[in-house]
Amino acid sequence: MEKDNINKIKDYLSSLLVFSLFFVLPIGAALSSIVNFWIIIGVYLVFVSYLIYNFIYNLTKQQENNNQVLFEDWTTLGLNFKNDTQEQTTPEPTYTPPPRLSKSERLLKEYEEKQYLKAEEIGRRYERYIGYLCEIDGYKVDYNGIKKGVKDGGVDLICSKRKELVIIQCKCRDDQGQIHENTILQLIANLMKYKRKYPNKNVSAVIYTSHDNLDDEAKATLADEVAHGALIQHIIKAYDNSYPKVKCNISDNGERIYHIPDHSRAYDRIQIEINKGGFFAKTIKEAESAGFRASRS
Repeated sequence: MEKDNINKIKDYLSSLLVFSLFFVLPIGAALSSIVNFWIIIGVYLVFVSYLIYNFIYNLTKQQENNNQVLFEDWTTLGLNFKNDTQEQTTPEPTYTPPPRLSKSERLLKEYEEKQYLKAEEIGRRYERYIGYLCEIDGYKVDYNGIKKGVKDGGVDLICSKRKELVIIQCKCRDDQGQIHENTILQLIANLMKYKRKYPNKNVSAVIYTSHDNLDDEAKATLADEVAHGALIQHIIKAYDNSYPKVKCNISDNGERIYHIPDHSRAYDRIQIEINKGGFFAKTIKEAESAGFRASRS
């Protein structure tokens, strides 16, 4: 296409040259006696420049029209060609709003994603986690520490299953927060107390810690008690925030209700009876899909 345009320009310039040699110059020479010859040449050059500009302008417009027709033909045929002069555009990204959460979903999300927790909150959450592990293992769990607070006497969980009774102390601290001998001594004293209180039960004691941070004296005292036959042990269990926290309970009258931690007053009193269809759900959707509704208090 460009080669054809160049040939057209050459032909046009050649025609102008022939016209100048055989027509314009002889006439200019004949009129030189009347008008200055150089004025004639100047006027002629201006005229020739106009002709050349007009010729190139029309040729360019014709080329653009040909391209436009050709592009429209490609579009009609469904081809994906682009004209070089057409500006390339990038489609703008579309915004997809997050799904709208129900009130229960929002409350659970806030509980799980809360960043800044007081020491008491950390303790409650760890006790609930250990209690959850005991409940799914078939124990009936009394959340003594959460119900009584600082008056729990050093016993956070009381777990029972048939003839077995386990008292549990929970300590959730970072790996630098050491646990001292007095904690072990308190647990030993409580073990003796519950043995006397429940003579027909097999009573044992456990201290759960989130890290291996008993100090040397605490470890020595614990080892000495175990060596003398005390049913006491230390279990290291890090807190796992991904555990299912929604308690799905079936009441005595058959009502199916789910409870969210810190938002249901009955949460820490409810005992999940798995053999009757109760369970721990990970999401609100899972609980509601199983036919449970949110608690009203």
